[in-house]
Amino acid sequence: MHEELQLVVCGVKHGSMLVLEPGPAPRSSEVTLNFACNDLEASVEVMVDIGVKVKECITIAVNRLGVHGDEWHLRKTNWCGEAAKILDDLDMTLAQSEVRDGELLLLHKGKLPPKVGSFFCI
Repeated sequence: MHEELQLVVCGVKHGSMLVLEPGPAPRSSEVTLNFACNDLEASVEVMVDIGVKVKECITIAVNRLGVHGDEWHLRKTNWCGEAAKILDDLDMTLAQSEVRDGELLLLHKGKLPPKVGSFFCI
């Protein structure tokens, strides 16, 4: 939760439990992301700047998860944690890729799948 936000705006209601953690509060440009890899049982929570490019985010995920190799890509997840949209433009920022605070991103081994062209039915 960002320091300058009001509790009610964050959805904190009467009877909710708040946990105070040591350290500085996240800046307004930072988001908390969860990374998981299907090769591992573990996941990690990382705070990153929303202006970081997807390729830099992959490096962060690889390092924090402790996996090896140089062919990785990230996927967003749907509401139940299943693999969804591939983050296939490595030069886009997380903000441009519409990555939101608290999202789970899946780290997959292998090259990015080829982009499929758009088709329109008339």
